[in-house]
Amino acid sequence: MVLLGKFFGSVEETGELERLSMGFNPNDVGVFGMLGMLSIIAMDKSWYKNKINIILFVFFVLVALLSGSKAALLCMALAVILTYGFNYRIILSGVLFVIVAFFSSKFGYLTSIDRLSIKEGNYGTRDEAYANGIKTLQEDIFFGHGLSKYNWTNPIYWDSPELALGPHNTLLAVAIMYGVCFGALFVFFILSFSIKTFRKSFRNQDFFIRFNYYIILIVLVNSLFETLVVGINEFVTILFWFSVGCVAYNYGFNVKNRIRNVST
Repeated sequence: MVLLGKFFGSVEETGELERLSMGFNPNDVGVFGMLGMLSIIAMDKSWYKNKINIILFVFFVLVALLSGSKAALLCMALAVILTYGFNYRIILSGVLFVIVAFFSSKFGYLTSIDRLSIKEGNYGTRDEAYANGIKTLQEDIFFGHGLSKYNWTNPIYWDSPELALGPHNTLLAVAIMYGVCFGALFVFFILSFSIKTFRKSFRNQDFFIRFNYYIILIVLVNSLFETLVVGINEFVTILFWFSVGCVAYNYGFNVKNRIRNVST
């Protein structure tokens, strides 16, 4: 299985083990696996009765675990709860997840489960990224540094400027780009939109609309740990805004029909 795992390619060494990357950032691979799993359970609530869907479920969960992304692990749990609530289907999904998690350790990668149980330097690095992000924001706190400074912190605050990281937090990244004034308006728009469309989307009988709303919620949760939503040429960011468009169209269509019914 180690040889099979190496087929996918890897990056970002941690000790003797590496995280699955497939040519991308391991965290992005984790999001890909998590969204794939979500598409299976959200689009077909009886997915466990179909062999192909079971295989796809196992594949996407395995990809998410091998990426080593802890945020993807959290979002997978959130996705199952959003889809099923608290009933027997959670137990079914949980049992299948445990089986996949057990075999994932045989592929020779540092999995999300491994990273929960071992002590890494990631938290120290992220704390440094947050701190340097705040220092960068304070340079121009009201109007920001501009759109060209996406996922950017000023290298002068790092011991090794060439290794400077982004802030690893979307709220902080937005503030660095737009400043507090315009950044607050941007965040307010996103949150108010998510709240306003909740009922029409979360309880919608159309699985596609519900799936897109799930994507919005899960990306917003994941954005607390990564720089998403305002990314440039990133798959997750493009998918997020595509989902916003689908949800907005559905909400506007329902409102228009309601107004038309009232007027007639």
